[in-house]
Amino acid sequence: MESMKDKIKRILEYKDMSQAELARKMGVSPTSLNNKMQRNNLSERDLQAIAEGLDAMFEGSFILNDSKQKF
Repeated sequence: MESMKDKIKRILEYKDMSQAELARKMGVSPTSLNNKMQRNNLSERDLQAIAEGLDAMFEGSFILNDSKQKF
């Protein structure tokens, strides 16, 4: 399974955007974003901010197989 960090890197490449540019759009320092990416330690709040910076949507949820209920 592809890590979230790798997915973000693929999107950055697709959009021809640097990680530093994404950090600026998020309102954080490039160093802060780089540290989180290196540790692959991204909270749901981080992922929402990254999605906004990428002009994308992020859906972080669980869907139960039996009932299809979404959490």
